[in-house]
Amino acid sequence: MMAYTVARRTGEIGIRMALGGDRHRIIWTVLREIIWLGATGLTIGLAAAWGTTRYIESFLFGLKPTDALAILLAAGILIAVLVLACCDPVMRASRIDQLTALRHEPQCLRIAES
Repeated sequence: MMAYTVARRTGEIGIRMALGGDRHRIIWTVLREIIWLGATGLTIGLAAAWGTTRYIESFLFGLKPTDALAILLAAGILIAVLVLACCDPVMRASRIDQLTALRHEPQCLRIAES
């Protein structure tokens, strides 16, 4: 999904780079959006998990449903997977050829998806 989102923004990224945006700023712009989506999803997921603790208590063996260490470990793993999953689309976005992005946006979309 993140690769598709970055591919849709090829024209915008090309314009930013043509106007003087450096590679680090492009990486940070895309990464910030990905982190925002991940943090929102994690917040909603943690709230839903907290609200259903009494329903899942019978399924857990040797673990309390409100065990802080288990919840923090699961959240940490999700954040690590999020960062690893966004590395390829972010690096691909930072290497977009600005002239190609500005001239042939549909062609860039096909290149970015492959």
